[in-house]
Amino acid sequence: MSEKILRHVVFFQFTADTPPEDIQQCGDEFMGMPAKISAIHDLEWGANISDGQYTHCLHVMFRSVADLKIYAEHPDHTAIGAKFRHRFASVTEIDYWAEVK
Repeated sequence: MSEKILRHVVFFQFTADTPPEDIQQCGDEFMGMPAKISAIHDLEWGANISDGQYTHCLHVMFRSVADLKIYAEHPDHTAIGAKFRHRFASVTEIDYWAEVK
């Protein structure tokens, strides 16, 4: 029997002048969110290894829309956006329900 999981996927393009240590810190802060936001079921962060517009991807999984809302409004999450927003040339996100085995 399969279950459904809510996936929140965010694609980032960092500006060309973003220092590597800022990208590392941004990723580290995203990776630390599950310890601070219990609504997160799972989280992944990684660099794009193929050609494309976006340089990095954040993939966060939730069990409910309510959990996504908790995450979206959580101060630890919004603080990352406020801190690094000037380093993002472009950001695109999608949310979707996926069936998992």
